[in-house]
Amino acid sequence: MTDELDGKTNRRVAQLLNRLANDPAAEAVHAAEELRELLREVGYHGKAGPPVHKVRSAAEAATERMPALRPTPAEWARRRRAERAARRKHAAAAMHLRLGPAWHLVDWPLPGFAWAGTEYDVRERFLAFGPGGVYAVLIVDHGWHRVALSGDIVQVDNKRPPYLPEARRTARQASQVLSAAAGQTVRVDPVVAFDGSGVISVHGLPKDCLVSGCKDLDKLLLAGGSRISPATAEKLAAAASRLRATG
Repeated sequence: MTDELDGKTNRRVAQLLNRLANDPAAEAVHAAEELRELLREVGYHGKAGPPVHKVRSAAEAATERMPALRPTPAEWARRRRAERAARRKHAAAAMHLRLGPAWHLVDWPLPGFAWAGTEYDVRERFLAFGPGGVYAVLIVDHGWHRVALSGDIVQVDNKRPPYLPEARRTARQASQVLSAAAGQTVRVDPVVAFDGSGVISVHGLPKDCLVSGCKDLDKLLLAGGSRISPATAEKLAAAASRLRATG
C-alpha cells in the first residue's frame, strides 16, 4: 500500500511539475527545477515532463537568433596582411634605430617565392643601404628547430630550404634594377638572418652569402665599413623605393 501511495504521490508531483514548467514566470521555472531534482532524489524514474527553458529577455532572444559573426576568407586574408605589414614596419624601425640615420631600409618583395608547395618561413625581405654598401636581407624564422649550416647547405628540421639561393636571387634582381637606374654597376650582397630560439650550428660558411643571427644583423651590416658615401646610399634607397619590386 505504501508503494502504491508513493507511486501516486510521485505521479501527482510530476503533474504539478509539468504545470509549473509551462508557467513563464521565473519563479515557476526555478520551482520546477527544484522539484525535478527532488524527484530524482526520491527515486522517481517516470517521465520528467517537458524541458524547462530559461526565461530570456527580448534582447537575449534577438541576439541568439543572429548568425555567428565570422570573418570571410577575404577579410581574414586582409587582416593577416595588415598584421604582417605592421610587424614588418615595427621591425624595420627597430633595425633602423640600431643601424643609425646613415642607413635606409626598403621593403623588396619578389614573386615566385614557393618551396615544396608551401611558403618559406621568410618573415621579411628588404634592401639595406648604408656606408657598408647595399644588402639584400632575408630574415627567416626557424622557431625552436635546430639549424645546421655547412657551406651552401642549410638544414632545418631535417629539411633543406633553399634560403641561400633565394637570398642570392633577391640580390641579383636588386642589382640589375638598381644598376639600370644608376647607369653603372651596383653591387648588392645577399644576407640570410636566422630568427628563432633553436640552436644554430655552423660547420662552414658560404662564400658569397652573409649569414648571421637576427640579433646580430646590425653588427654584420655595420662591419662592412665605409664602402659608399651616405649621399650615395640615400640616392640608391630613393631609387629602390621608386622601382621597388611589387611581385
